[in-house]
Amino acid sequence: GTNLRIMNLTMFSNNGVGGGWLKDVSTSGDRSAHTISAISSHFTFFAAFGAVKLNLDTVRVYPVPYRPNGSNADEGAPFSTANGRSGIIFDNLPRSVTIKIYTLTGGLVTSFTTTTGGGAFQWDVRNDSGVNVASGVYFAVISSPNVKSIVKRLAIIR
Repeated sequence: GTNLRIMNLTMFSNNGVGGGWLKDVSTSGDRSAHTISAISSHFTFFAAFGAVKLNLDTVRVYPVPYRPNGSNADEGAPFSTANGRSGIIFDNLPRSVTIKIYTLTGGLVTSFTTTTGGGAFQWDVRNDSGVNVASGVYFAVISSPNVKSIVKRLAIIR
């Protein structure tokens, strides 16, 4: 579930005496065999570490369309803080994220920023003035520091 690539991994060994992990400088990778290797000068246990390249590709937004008063519970329920499945849900979010909701003509409806990292955020489907947004199509621009932003389409049918 990550964009971690073999060529971005580095082998580290541990001396087992609380000294922590030491970088093995002779790490090499083989893309076609999906392997990495390193030479150690002593018997040890080791691990491969690498920086995960974060992206927002796994972010989900549901339900779409959102029908809070419809007969199908899978299409949404009117927002309630007591119901974690109500409103429009943004799921698989990183720890720090900003969500901005826009109309089709580019008008900002509302925006949210969170650094608590719960992985999910519920939108009550209201604008910045606290008024229910009208039926229509909206765009959510989701961004996180040092990551390319993504755009998700939302539809609301009241």
